[in-house]
Amino acid sequence: MNIIECRNEITKYSHLLYEKGLVVANQGNISMRYDENTIYITPTNISKGDVSPQNIVTMDINGNVKFSDLSPSSEYLMHLAIYRCLKNIRAIIHSHPPYATSYSFKHNKIDISDIPEAAEFLKEVIIIPYFPAGTKDLANNVASKLKNDDGIIILERHGTVAFSPTLKEAFFHTERLEYAVKLKG
Repeated sequence: MNIIECRNEITKYSHLLYEKGLVVANQGNISMRYDENTIYITPTNISKGDVSPQNIVTMDINGNVKFSDLSPSSEYLMHLAIYRCLKNIRAIIHSHPPYATSYSFKHNKIDISDIPEAAEFLKEVIIIPYFPAGTKDLANNVASKLKNDDGIIILERHGTVAFSPTLKEAFFHTERLEYAVKLKG
């Protein structure tokens, strides 16, 4: 996948998240690892419905922004921590799906093994205790708790983080978990 395709892919899934109500206003963020050192990430304070290929921010694995006047998502530290921890991951979607997020207000674990459509594709889903958004504490805690090379986690009272080799699969993880939690009522 070349640079233009990466930017287009991020734009496509940003719009899908927004259209399906998995984020609202300027919530959520998406990134892709282009190579060992290059990350493309959605900018801060721009609605996912308004993301365009031109406003995707380029940064290196150390968090240095390149070729952009825009700032990366405030959650860039979490994205970088995940990429450092899981070398095969090339795509991350952090969203705020209403059912999965609200579930974490009342529960500290989730079992989806009784929902075949989700259990078949999602490995263990954990709920990470609350840490303020955009902080090193959140980034470090998320990275330290990752057990799977491909999956999704719930951030208590915050949202979800899906990680996968492709944005398509990370998006499907988000949809599958939201569907499973909705079924659990």
